[in-house]
Amino acid sequence: MVIEDERPNNMEGFEHVTTIQMHIKLIFNSYMEFIEKLENQNRHFSLQSDLVEHLWAFKGSNFA
Repeated sequence: MVIEDERPNNMEGFEHVTTIQMHIKLIFNSYMEFIEKLENQNRHFSLQSDLVEHLWAFKGSNFA
């Protein structure tokens, strides 16, 4: 069985599709950069260490 392409030969009015696809790609790339930063273990342990130092400086040995 042969299925014919049902699209019209002229694609007038579909220029926005390319623009939308480019926009989606930019959003996806931004999202992936955010996830990479979020999952950065070195940054995580650095922030965790900074928090512990801050808590010790703020509460001292009376931390409970």
